Amino acid sequence: MKILFAVSLLLGTIAAAPKKTDTLKADIRADTNRDGRVDVTGSTDVQGKQTWTEKRGAIFLANIGDTDGRCAKKIKPYSGKDYTRCHNADDDIQRAEE
Repeated sequence: MKILFAVSLLLGTIAAAPKKTDTLKADIRADTNRDGRVDVTGSTDVQGKQTWTEKRGAIFLANIGDTDGRCAKKIKPYSGKDYTRCHNADDDIQRAEE
């Protein structure tokens, strides 16, 4: 009985849901100062990360290809300029996990 109580107590502690007052703060790191490295331990990429300029700020390229060829099947003949009409980002289905 003591063992069962200890296991229940332990599992209860592990399975406890977070309080509604707990907050999660995302810290997205990027090469803001464009030195070729993302500083994950220091703060060299933190200063100015809220504002993009031509000399400072990260640039993200979206992967909006046609991974499974569904666009090429729908649009005949299909060329690269057709990506504006059909691409992986035209809905909310994850098509390319990598």
